[in-house]
Amino acid sequence: MLKKGISVILPVYNGEKYLKSSIDSILYQTFKGFELLIINDGSTDGTGQIVSSFDDDRIKVLKNEKNRGIIYSLNRGFSEATGKYIARMDADDIAEKDRLKIQYEFMETNPEIGICGTWVKRFGSLIRGGLLSVPVDNEEIKANMFFFNPFVHPSVIIRKGIIIKNNLNYSEEFKGTEDYKLWIDMICAKNKAANIPISLLKYRISDWSISGNIFFNREKLVQRFKLISDIQKKVFKNAFPDIEFDPEIHGMIYKMRFHTEFLKIEDIKNIADWLKKLIEYNKMKKYCDEETFNGVVLKIFYQVCSQTTYLGINLYNELKNFGNFSRSGKTRLFFKCVIKFGYFELLLKRHYLKLNKGKI
Repeated sequence: MLKKGISVILPVYNGEKYLKSSIDSILYQTFKGFELLIINDGSTDGTGQIVSSFDDDRIKVLKNEKNRGIIYSLNRGFSEATGKYIARMDADDIAEKDRLKIQYEFMETNPEIGICGTWVKRFGSLIRGGLLSVPVDNEEIKANMFFFNPFVHPSVIIRKGIIIKNNLNYSEEFKGTEDYKLWIDMICAKNKAANIPISLLKYRISDWSISGNIFFNREKLVQRFKLISDIQKKVFKNAFPDIEFDPEIHGMIYKMRFHTEFLKIEDIKNIADWLKKLIEYNKMKKYCDEETFNGVVLKIFYQVCSQTTYLGINLYNELKNFGNFSRSGKTRLFFKCVIKFGYFELLLKRHYLKLNKGKI
């Protein structure tokens, strides 16, 4: 039988540098009804000693005899958790002191919500600091699920009953995108979602981590694109079973976030046609609130155009023909198109790719 409180799951592998601060931020929470499950994933540094230095009966240490990876560790945490809710935490992040209290009260007040994340404050990087906001209500989250992961993984809290009822866990087949896959599985199982629109977590980003560095290993990035495509295909099958998912065109939208290739004006036209098709399908199937879905699609197309202004004035014409954008937004994009903003930046990146054949 599940307890009423929260099980905080914190997997760690060789995390001695920031682990103490992370653990402290949980132990000093204003909400007291929790257990902290620390899964030591075969660490070879001082992680074990740091964990052992804490004398607190709310801490439960699980030790993997060898390094099994984060997915195995998270699933072990799921199976060992006794709380009504499961909260995620990473070994290098810092929870705000009211995080668990606010999330617990939100979940108790909104029993229809199965998963709840928060906004976060990024730190640890000279180039990507500041507030990271994500979609807030269920309809907005569902609409954004078609295009990207709308949760910051270590900020989420989940009802354990939903995990048990739907036999859910993190999938080893989707390493690196396992959280996105789990959220999709939860949404497809008719569970509602939310993000609390305040920062309750300090989310560390290293300039050389996967989160912070744009130039990944090419092979790994290609594999990531494939996994993301497989996840998004499931979203489409669930929402629009009659539509044939186009991984090439839809994939361009996701890949634009990595700035790794030139698009042609024909690609922009294909993306525009694809997005208009999605708007029509949603109107017919009523998967998402129509106004919310249309707003998300409009924003996505504007982002695509903002990253391809090197295409010049023809791009601006495509933007005008797509939808009703704000005057200020159109004006900014117009001037960027006139000067073909970003063209030389992309040339430099392509030159980088030639010099570093295995890197992106």
